[in-house]
Amino acid sequence: MKKMNYVFLLLCCLMTFQIQAQITIGVKGGYTNAWENYGDVRDLLPEDAEINIDGFNVSLIAQYQIGNRFNIGLEPGLTRRGAACFPGWNLVSPSPIFQDNDWNLSYVELPVIASYSQPIIKNSLDVVGKLGGGIAYLVKGTEIWNSDSSEPSSRPITDEVNRWDYGIHTGVDIRKHLGKHQIVLGTDVYVAFKDVDQFITSKNRSIDINLGYLYTL
Repeated sequence: MKKMNYVFLLLCCLMTFQIQAQITIGVKGGYTNAWENYGDVRDLLPEDAEINIDGFNVSLIAQYQIGNRFNIGLEPGLTRRGAACFPGWNLVSPSPIFQDNDWNLSYVELPVIASYSQPIIKNSLDVVGKLGGGIAYLVKGTEIWNSDSSEPSSRPITDEVNRWDYGIHTGVDIRKHLGKHQIVLGTDVYVAFKDVDQFITSKNRSIDINLGYLYTL
């Protein structure tokens, strides 16, 4: 009899949690500023070297509310990262040679994000802190450089680099509530643990500035 009571109590708790929980879906996208961590060779960069490139990002959002302020969810998406002035070596130089080229790297990714909401104006405006991690897979890699012709030259490098990537996602959002709707302005930071190049320290880094929309079911 006691076991049945425990089971009944557990079911009641689960039903209460399901009733109180909310699911939110949405979409976001925006600008990505990307570069790579070159490790110790970064100190050898020319003073006027630019290692950042301009990219983009777009993601779907699915969040599950836990309690009043916590959410956990998935943000599958597409993002273009990469770097400029990529280092390399040649046969006559013991030091890395920084080439005047860009690497455009397009990834599909699947971050798992936990977030905490702090109301600024009750039922109207929230600040949301986010932290999570995820994997990414390179679907297209292109090296671009200036040539003697008027048009830049390019070549595919998808199969020459590590196609899998993984790292930490963090960020902060400002969310404006309009009933079940939310307008989101946010910034996200990505720090990778895996090198892009198979022989050179080259870990992805990026900062996103996004605009998004959320709807609570």
